[in-house]
Amino acid sequence: RLAASVAEADEWHVRAARQEMIHRYAAGAPLQTERDALLKGLAAGSPAPVRLRSLWALHATGGVPEETLLHMLTDPVEAVRVWAVRLLTDAQLLDTPLSRIRAGTLAEPRLKALAACAAADASGFVRLALASALQRLPAGQRLSLAAVLAGRVEDAQDHNLPAMLWYALIPLAETHPLELARLAAAPQCPP
Repeated sequence: RLAASVAEADEWHVRAARQEMIHRYAAGAPLQTERDALLKGLAAGSPAPVRLRSLWALHATGGVPEETLLHMLTDPVEAVRVWAVRLLTDAQLLDTPLSRIRAGTLAEPRLKALAACAAADASGFVRLALASALQRLPAGQRLSLAAVLAGRVEDAQDHNLPAMLWYALIPLAETHPLELARLAAAPQCPP
């Protein structure tokens, strides 16, 4: 019943239902019926707002299955792809003490899927989400994903993306100077 609220026209009802599901989840109440309904709400035929609301509610009540998020990287709706990037890169931070966040690594299948998304996605908004996610990755993984993003010549004149890319790479000047120099010297790399 609560999960059906994601299709409501009134945003207040949607948020109130999501908040109730969060409270129930925190209290340990079983939410499998709601979660199953929310997973159905992610179906490609559902309207984009319903899919996003389902995604957010699932995330807030125990998370979205990784295979679902990986599949969403190729979704036809740009906003869904952006949220898939965000949740795939933020999921490693859940239940992680702040002191260990910098040491965490992204699982190899996730990193490969994100690199494929960076190489193929036509949306600058999705690529900006990927560039933003770089700062949460360890050095070695930043370089591999940054190299793919830097290879997108259509982003060289973008107002934000090159800056986000270089902000993520600045800390690597001391630890990975040669790799960073190779990346900066690449002909397709934005200034």
